[in-house]
Amino acid sequence: MEITTLQIVLVFIVACIAGMDQSSMNFSFTVR
Repeated sequence: MEITTLQIVLVFIVACIAGMDQSSMNFSFTVR
């Protein structure tokens, strides 16, 4: 399986959404 840029972006977005409550400060620049 190849890891494409799209997959990396999707994983990053999912990680941001999943960790919004825990790491809201770390991902605040991404969410806002």
